[in-house]
Amino acid sequence: MKTTLLVLSAAFCLASYGAAKAATVEFHIKAGTGQNSWNDAASMLTVAVGDTVHIVNDDSIVHTLHTDNNTPCPHGTDMDAGGGSYDCVISYAFDPAADGPLHDHYYPEAKFWLTAK
Repeated sequence: MKTTLLVLSAAFCLASYGAAKAATVEFHIKAGTGQNSWNDAASMLTVAVGDTVHIVNDDSIVHTLHTDNNTPCPHGTDMDAGGGSYDCVISYAFDPAADGPLHDHYYPEAKFWLTAK
């Protein structure tokens, strides 16, 4: 009985040790962004499935994250100017090279470069 409990405890510890912990990554839409891209490919945000991207709107206009088919996270809600935010919980892998970059719902030319693995 003691041997079985020891083996089960060791297996649980190893499984827990190997499990990745989800992270929260904060991204700010800079003041003065307007209808321009939120970032560029050179400053692409890289996250993992399970992470949360906390997007904060520091700009003077409303922004909304547009996603197709809830990939990599559900379509955003309006982020009010001056501090509104949205939590993009990454549910699916996303490759902007294959899928195209994400963008602002109201300003499709305003890209948001993010990759999720």
